Amino acid sequence: MPVKVILILLLGVAAWLSSGLALLAQSSNLLLGHWQMHQPNQQAKVVAAAEDKIYCATEDGFFYYDKTYNQLKTLSKVDGFSDVNISTLAYEPQTKTLIIAYQNTNIDLLQDGEIININAILRKQLPQEKYIYHIMLADKQAYLSCSFGVVLLDLVKHEINETYSNLGPNGAPVAVFASTILHDSLYLATANGMMAARRSNNNLLDFHNWKTFTPADGLPVTHNPDFRQVTTFNNKIFAAVNNDAVYLYNGSRWQKTIINLQNKQLHQLTAYPDFLLLANGEQLLLLDKNNNLTTKAAPGLQNPRYAVPEAGNTFWIADYQKGLVKLTGATTEILIPNGPLFSTGFRMYADSKNVYVVNGAYDETYKPQESQQGFEVLNARQWKSFNSFIYPDVKQYPLVQDLVGVVRNPVNQKLYLASYGDGLLEWEDLGKYKLYHSANSPLLRASPGNEHSIFLTDLTSDADGNIWVVNRHQNANAPGLHVLRMDGSWNSFSFPGFPDSGNLERIIIDNNGYKWMTVSKNNQNSGGILVYDEIKNAYRHLITAPAMGNLPGSAIYALVKDKHGYVWAGTDKGVAVFYEPENIFTANTIAATIPVLNRRPLLVNQLVRAIAVDGGNRKWVGTDNGLWLLSEAGETVVAHYTTENSPLPADKIQDITVNHSTGEVFISTPNGLISVRGTATETTGKPDCASVYPNPVRPGYTGLVGISGLPNNALVKITDTAGNLVYQAHATGGTLAWDLRDGNGKRVKSGVYLAFSASANGKQSCTSKIAVIGQ
Repeated sequence: MPVKVILILLLGVAAWLSSGLALLAQSSNLLLGHWQMHQPNQQAKVVAAAEDKIYCATEDGFFYYDKTYNQLKTLSKVDGFSDVNISTLAYEPQTKTLIIAYQNTNIDLLQDGEIININAILRKQLPQEKYIYHIMLADKQAYLSCSFGVVLLDLVKHEINETYSNLGPNGAPVAVFASTILHDSLYLATANGMMAARRSNNNLLDFHNWKTFTPADGLPVTHNPDFRQVTTFNNKIFAAVNNDAVYLYNGSRWQKTIINLQNKQLHQLTAYPDFLLLANGEQLLLLDKNNNLTTKAAPGLQNPRYAVPEAGNTFWIADYQKGLVKLTGATTEILIPNGPLFSTGFRMYADSKNVYVVNGAYDETYKPQESQQGFEVLNARQWKSFNSFIYPDVKQYPLVQDLVGVVRNPVNQKLYLASYGDGLLEWEDLGKYKLYHSANSPLLRASPGNEHSIFLTDLTSDADGNIWVVNRHQNANAPGLHVLRMDGSWNSFSFPGFPDSGNLERIIIDNNGYKWMTVSKNNQNSGGILVYDEIKNAYRHLITAPAMGNLPGSAIYALVKDKHGYVWAGTDKGVAVFYEPENIFTANTIAATIPVLNRRPLLVNQLVRAIAVDGGNRKWVGTDNGLWLLSEAGETVVAHYTTENSPLPADKIQDITVNHSTGEVFISTPNGLISVRGTATETTGKPDCASVYPNPVRPGYTGLVGISGLPNNALVKITDTAGNLVYQAHATGGTLAWDLRDGNGKRVKSGVYLAFSASANGKQSCTSKIAVIGQ
């Protein structure tokens, strides 16, 4: 089609395009199949200045600030980087290379917009722990100070040149924390103290050729790990001894400088042309060539760990509490991308507008972690955190530990959070909350004398707005299930004859109103699931025995009800499905169905930690071996995501939740929270038919086009403007994902296409338009 005609057509549809994009902006800015890391950015530990960008590595994240465009951008595996959790950074200006060292010793080089992975150290088999502490740059090489020695990385050839290891007494391994060069000698700050060796005509692989400095050379008698920093300034060697001082080596003897480090840990010791720069967690120190010491401090600095200077009395600072801080004179500016405050993500929950993350925890032995990290809310792509660190006034926010569950009441719209220690938190907003504990509710303590032993492990809400909570206390014959009614009254339930009545963990409610509860994994009986009928006051215990549950494993980690009302269970040995939960109390024999995949039980012998159901009734399953997307019945693998083939930060999946309005799937891992835009949504109420993304489809786009807001599971027919059928398929829930190909698999041409959809009964229908440019 001629360009002129395309432009006319585009002008004709401008109104609906803008409304559709506005709706998209309100729902999600992710394209179908695209990923996004949700990383904390406050705990900054190192910065690197690379021309017009300031790169900042935090405890759990990575981002840069573009000085030219005044923009922040987060960086992660989504952007092509190889790993997560950075240990340190450095920028080499001659080769224009940003060196990124990860905590597992993987390395990325960012050079001319290309990411080059160096995984030689990662692959190296060593008996001791591997870690990269420091990067020193010289002769277009990076000297990597590691837990086992020094590695020389060639930044031009992208290869390891040499490795100096086993430098300790008698050739024992020794950790190297930092290195520097003066003239022809290489100096090391190690776990064995300060060391040095001549570089030329010398075998640095032989520990005999290294000198270890002793108190006879002027160094203090101290624990050797206190030697953590060393650098070259003003033609001299400076070494920092934590809890003592900074020392200077004049070529024959070490001397104490005026920089006092008593009761202090130095995080940075870096030389610049005019001064020596130090960061001690309280302030910046500058020592000039005339031995004048000045300090750089400001109210906006709380825990400076690393800094790089810039002309105009400006410093870019990695602050472990504030993030990236720009210090100009005495003025500070905090520059961090929006994100959650923590990466714990013990459990998650999504409603029609928000995603909630609770940051408490208990371990596999049910020991509380005593975390005060509270909870976090994602709304309109912005994170907001609620905890006692940000809101120390108990009139605003309660002092509660280990929030481990969250649900919204569908009737009064209040949020309810389970605390593993302090009871049930009813939350409306700051200053509007109520905490239920043993003094104002029937909730029981696990230890009578410990007020922080009200261990709630999970909660849920029924359609009438009653909040059901599991109270784990392990007290014989005492109630382990409680319900808070809408009128504020409580009821408690025990299960006579069942030894684990107070030792339950997870809970869901099925379409019959039955409460399904998992038995704690350190149970007294045979694990499994306890199903309770409140009306008849009856319970049934489901276990691994073929006629008494047929569960593949006795340790139950996940329970979920799908869109047909079937109950899915994730166990330590795979997945089971109860297709007739209504018959739990009437059938003589109860046997879960084990889905079969490739003639084998689904995920046989795999630990299934989480299961979530999307708008198309597909199952997102989290294991210790990655994330699985399964068909509705679990008999087909739609996708299997791991750290090797996706941006997942870890293969161990802790929890999964789905935002049904956008189709975005949130995945919690030990290395952080990530989401992926799924191809299934759930349409509630009247279909809006307006959300097409991307729209228009611009030249070079190779991804999927999503059409959302459709009648659920509608048949969708896509035609050209002449009415010729191009493609047809059923929506997955309320979304159709189209790969821009016709029924024969051929890429469509430029033009405007119409998508017609209707529900099965024809009562709901939609017409959407899609503009394809320059194909």
